[in-house]
Amino acid sequence: MTKNEYINLECLSNITTGLCIFSMTPILFGLEGASIIGCIPWMIAALPIFIISIIWLFKSGDLVSGFATSILSGITLVGNAYSAMLELYFEGNSIPLSNQTINSISISSGAVMLAAAFILLSLTLISLKENVLQAFFLLCACIGFFGISLNSLHILNLGILPGVLLFVFALWQMYSGVGILIFSLKKEEVFPFLNLVRE
Repeated sequence: MTKNEYINLECLSNITTGLCIFSMTPILFGLEGASIIGCIPWMIAALPIFIISIIWLFKSGDLVSGFATSILSGITLVGNAYSAMLELYFEGNSIPLSNQTINSISISSGAVMLAAAFILLSLTLISLKENVLQAFFLLCACIGFFGISLNSLHILNLGILPGVLLFVFALWQMYSGVGILIFSLKKEEVFPFLNLVRE
C-alpha cells in the first residue's frame, strides 16, 4: 500500500470520528432535552467508513490509530447509535422502562467506558514517543471516557467536564484529519504539530 493511501484513510477516520463526536454536542454539554436519538443518522452513516478505516489502519501497521479508532468509533460511538435505536423503539411504542432497567443499562455503559478509558491510557503512553501533542489529546479522550464511566456507574458526577474533554479531542481529530488530507495532496505539512514529515 502506498503512503498516500494510508494517509487518506487515516484522514478519513479522524474526520469521521470528530464529526460523530460533534453530533453528540447537546449530550456532551448536558443541554436540556438532549437525546441520543439525534445521533442515529450520523452514527449509521459513519459505520462503513469506520470499518474500512480500521481494517486498513491495521493492515498498514498503524496499531495506535487502529486501536484508537476501534475503541473510540467502532465500539463506543457506534454502540451509542444502537442504544439510541433502542431508546427510539421504546419511546415510539410507549413502552416505559423501569428504574432497574435504566440503572442496568447505565452500569453496562459505564463498564464499557471504563475499559475504553484504560485502553486509551495505554495508547496515550505509546503516542508519547511519536507526538506529544497527539498524546495530550488522547489523554483528553481518556479522561473524558473515565469521567463518563464514573457518572454512569453512579460513583461521581463530574458535570460537563468529560463532555468538554471529548469535544476538545474531536477538535483535534478534525484538525489532524484535515491536515493529513492537505498533506496528502500538497506533499507538505501545512498544519503544524502533526509530525507528518518523516526523515
